[in-house]
Amino acid sequence: IDGLDHVWREGRDREHAEELFNALIPAVPGTHLLVGTQKIAEKDLPKRMLVAAPMEGWVELPLMSRAAVEGWIVSQHRAGRLNLFRWPHQSKAKALAAVSDAFFDISNGLPLHLIYTFEAVARAGNEVTPDLVRAQPACPSGDIRDYYAGLMLQLSPRGKAILHVLAGLDFSPPPFALNYCFGVDDQSILGLAEIGHLLDFREMEGRPFHGSLFAFL
Repeated sequence: IDGLDHVWREGRDREHAEELFNALIPAVPGTHLLVGTQKIAEKDLPKRMLVAAPMEGWVELPLMSRAAVEGWIVSQHRAGRLNLFRWPHQSKAKALAAVSDAFFDISNGLPLHLIYTFEAVARAGNEVTPDLVRAQPACPSGDIRDYYAGLMLQLSPRGKAILHVLAGLDFSPPPFALNYCFGVDDQSILGLAEIGHLLDFREMEGRPFHGSLFAFL
């Protein structure tokens, strides 16, 4: 079970999580229950889960290492998603290593920040260089809210306005609706383009890639 922080962040109600864990704990013999969440206050977590697994015994997953980040970037390049810049006579391996170092340096191995940054530079379609990567908002503290705060300083007023509208809706509009509502002139289209890496576009809805974005807004 992953994402208990989403349950609380999106509903501000512990009732459903309480019902779920009352049904699951104690676990059926022969099974194991693995629970994942970002940091959340103890008072907002299901009581039965805390009795079975007190927070002091939880294991904190480490951030991605430099080697792990490079492996992920290499896989993106193999998938054709990374338009890699290479100097004359520079090998592909060295170019990938240099770009990977830049991704690691500004993300410190925080997976969500790494994904946001990669999507921001990859979707633009330009050749990706270490300097281009390092020009993106950083997240030195490991707290994704610091990334959001830095990003807001770089967004246009229209881009910020669109995000606030989406965060205030009680439903997820389909992608074509975003164009109808916001793509009315060049400024609006630019605003949509600069926040696209923060959203997950599905056939019938456009949602935040991660719920922490709308919580921050």
